[in-house]
Amino acid sequence: MRILVSLVIVLLLIACSEDQHPLLTDDDKAVALLLDINIANVAMNKYPSTMRDSMSKVFRMQVCELHHLKEEELDTVLWMMQNDFDRYNKLYLRLADTLNALEEKTGEASQDNPRLPYKNRLDSISLNGKN
Repeated sequence: MRILVSLVIVLLLIACSEDQHPLLTDDDKAVALLLDINIANVAMNKYPSTMRDSMSKVFRMQVCELHHLKEEELDTVLWMMQNDFDRYNKLYLRLADTLNALEEKTGEASQDNPRLPYKNRLDSISLNGKN
């Protein structure tokens, strides 16, 4: 319950402030956040399942530190970003392009076994099967 109250307060503060959080207005910063979350998820999945919960907390704290967020703000900012569907879809496509570029730069791209599932540059609608 305490977390829910904190989340609502953070949401209200962000929504009511005249100056929105930079992640809600700066696409480069938003893509960087999404990229770091993606990398953290990939890294977390490298750990045995018995360690994933604790590693998830560590990675979450690191992502928040990198992007100058309080942990309570992260979910709220992500939720608010996702509510602007058109912008979020564009951010998602930029994220896919960035991941593809990183994959090609590291030389790990392969037609037979791509490491990252972004080769077709699908947007979030296509991935959900709602064409």
